[in-house]
Amino acid sequence: MGRGDSFSREACVKSSFPARSAIGSAALLLAGLLSGCNAHQDRVLAVELASDPAPPQPSPPAGTPAAKGREVRAVAAVRSWIAARNEGLATGDRPILRALAGEECRSCARFIGGARWTILGARVIQHTVDSATVAAAVAVRGRGPLALEFEVTRVAEASIVTQIATRQ
Repeated sequence: MGRGDSFSREACVKSSFPARSAIGSAALLLAGLLSGCNAHQDRVLAVELASDPAPPQPSPPAGTPAAKGREVRAVAAVRSWIAARNEGLATGDRPILRALAGEECRSCARFIGGARWTILGARVIQHTVDSATVAAAVAVRGRGPLALEFEVTRVAEASIVTQIATRQ
């Protein structure tokens, strides 16, 4: 094995670590998103989080890198939710659709069926330490644009869509 071979392998190992990290992060995000927005689970998690003795952290000031990072994650969660929804509709994969809606999340269930959605734009319109409200403009084939609001809650390291509503 020549010297060039060892450098190539080392470069490959170094470059694959960020890729594996990104894939692992995406898998965790998708797993959190696929847990849907089950209202019962939200209540249980809220009780567990409320019993945590850690003091509450203030929301980072608007415009700071920390606030921007939270906004980017919330928008990414909505984009992933819509992608999973479209995939479930395209493949007919009912477990994905059920996971997206959750058993008790009526606001999510209304938006599972129908045609494929294309995201025209999405942005955070309000955020707190635990959650963000993301406004999204979605094009619906055969029906025109739809304005939606997604409530994205942060639980542990996952972002979970917990509510969807039409915007006025």
